[in-house]
Amino acid sequence: AALLADLPNVRAMMTTRDAVTIQDASRDLWHLAGSDLLLLADASGRVVALQAAPQEITIQQGQEFLPQVVSREETRHWWYVEGHLYQIFLQDIYFGPQSEHKVLGYLLLGYEIDDRFARELSRISASEVAFRYGDTIVRSTLKPAQESELLKIAPRKAPGGMLESDQIRLGEERFLATSVDLPSSVGVAGAPTLNLWVLKSFD
Repeated sequence: AALLADLPNVRAMMTTRDAVTIQDASRDLWHLAGSDLLLLADASGRVVALQAAPQEITIQQGQEFLPQVVSREETRHWWYVEGHLYQIFLQDIYFGPQSEHKVLGYLLLGYEIDDRFARELSRISASEVAFRYGDTIVRSTLKPAQESELLKIAPRKAPGGMLESDQIRLGEERFLATSVDLPSSVGVAGAPTLNLWVLKSFD
């Protein structure tokens, strides 16, 4: 995100302040990034371009999301929209040297947490994994019936915010399970908590 935001053609594109021009030019930038989502906004926070897979994600949805992430110090965020979960990386686009803090706009890159990613995470952890957003299992390597059972179990934390493992049963299978809240904002204000579950089967 930092490399893309520093490209001369990106800076030049943002200085036009023309949403149609920026939207058209952003498609090549999106392909260059290799991301699942790209959003550009001007210095006032107005979204001027959005490229995303799937295409049903709208500029209006991006406009509702952007103020929540720009107002925070973090550069990594989560966005759950239209049934898709993205990890978002935010980068300021500067006019001139970054040290002068003349912001031309904002660039957001998003990478979807899809089935392939869940399987890879499961392989690395040698466990089942599940991304849970409130009462929704966004992605997991569990069986559908086990996903339904998991939604009945509340995430648990030990005193002091430490992770706590617990034995749980999903259907006929027992697991040693723990969950961790994923930081920063997801969707609109007041949205449910997003957490990642890791479950090691005793079987």
